[in-house]
Amino acid sequence: MSISSNILSSITSFRNPNGPEQEWTRIVHKSAANPLKVVVAEVGYIVTIPFSIVETAIAIIAKFFSDYLPIGQENYDKITAWLKSSAFSIAWSTADAAINLFCNDMIQTESVARACATSGNIFRVPIEAL
Repeated sequence: MSISSNILSSITSFRNPNGPEQEWTRIVHKSAANPLKVVVAEVGYIVTIPFSIVETAIAIIAKFFSDYLPIGQENYDKITAWLKSSAFSIAWSTADAAINLFCNDMIQTESVARACATSGNIFRVPIEAL
């Protein structure tokens, strides 16, 4: 997982009143989001967008050099996973910044965020992703 993905998870963990999606998808009576935490999270999501872009650029450079250096398959796979995670974090942080003010709970884990993005509905958590 990339640094930006970890930052997004931490911001959302701070912001969510009902915990991670594994918990709030099963809660009937949800707590309301704290408006101050929502505003702080909004700033965090917006700041994470350029950070994700820079991290992705660094991962691309690392991936390029890893093609020409004898670093081993395991390290090559780690760089590939890092690149995929940081690139996804660009879209994830942008989506979170766009919908944060309108949602009570947000997706906290990258794997579930990917499943939502793949399903085409970012407002519904696929049960199989939990």
